[in-house]
Amino acid sequence: MAINLELHLDHLQISEDTREWIDGRLAKLESGRRDITGAHLSVKQMSGKPTVNEYEATLTLYHKPDNIAGSSKAPAILDAVQDAFSSVERQLKKARAAVIIH
Repeated sequence: MAINLELHLDHLQISEDTREWIDGRLAKLESGRRDITGAHLSVKQMSGKPTVNEYEATLTLYHKPDNIAGSSKAPAILDAVQDAFSSVERQLKKARAAVIIH
């Protein structure tokens, strides 16, 4: 079962390679589990000037029993997205370990 991703780009464009990376990473998070019901990824440019690039990516996993969110700012869209995924992956690992312990 593929995770349904809601993608909000705030008038930005992402490359096909970045989209494939996101889809692959979500599939890896889901692999063999049923605790994630969906995801929302928001990417926005932080500065108002086109020559100053800072992007913020926020990823929310709709996870049972509690949702997990991670956010990151970086000078490139892909870097912000990758860092947000890393944050969520750390939290997801802790949440899954806590379920096993209880």
